[in-house]
Amino acid sequence: MSEKPIIFNTEMVRAILDGRKSETRRPMKPQPDHLHVFTTSGKSEYHAMIYCGENKDDIEVKAPYAVGDILWVRETFVVESNFNLDSESAYPPPFSDGRPISRHDNPLYGAYWEQCHYRATDKAPELCYDDCDEPCCRWKPSIHMPRWAARLFLEVTNVRAQRVQEITEADIAREGFRFVFNDPMCYPAEYYFKQTWNSIYGQWKKRIDKETGAIWYECYPWSERDIPDYPKGVCPADCVAYPNPWVFANTFKQIEAPK
Repeated sequence: MSEKPIIFNTEMVRAILDGRKSETRRPMKPQPDHLHVFTTSGKSEYHAMIYCGENKDDIEVKAPYAVGDILWVRETFVVESNFNLDSESAYPPPFSDGRPISRHDNPLYGAYWEQCHYRATDKAPELCYDDCDEPCCRWKPSIHMPRWAARLFLEVTNVRAQRVQEITEADIAREGFRFVFNDPMCYPAEYYFKQTWNSIYGQWKKRIDKETGAIWYECYPWSERDIPDYPKGVCPADCVAYPNPWVFANTFKQIEAPK
């Protein structure tokens, strides 16, 4: 068991808080070029063996998350603090709902606290910035959330390897998607899952090989028809798309913050 960060967008954070989301899928890396047989390794349930043919070496791919792992959720946030301002008695933290507070004792500026506002549930606060004349809010991307600011913790209970299109209606519901009854277009829940998948994984992402410095672009769209246009000014030979990719499907349950 280990503790690892995981990123969710605002809508998925709301789904977790509402108890609607208990699964998440992430593309398998690397993706096999020619997949003939897919079996589970004898090592553990979160290792997958990809057999690529008689003249190719097998590829063993380890899932990023294992059964028993604790995941702390990174979400869009902004930090409020009384740093270099009033004392805590005069300027207390804005929330007393159990969300984390980080306290510090600076030798120059004295004691101060930090506490987060979360975009998924909180209104945009009016905060002061050195380079802004009027109070405003500058939400920070989830990737920058520190561990102390996390309020959601998940325990991985199952890991499966499958194609993304193998997702079932029950899986889609556990991913947090529901049929929208007041939707005039009456799209099924699969449509919304597909759109969300393509918005996150179906777009070209720049990759750089740390050893060679080689640059390429890759994406993992739902299907071949969802492959986007090549990035402007980029050679098509430097772009690799993996339609209907192999994914690790992770099932989890929400837990209390580890002590």
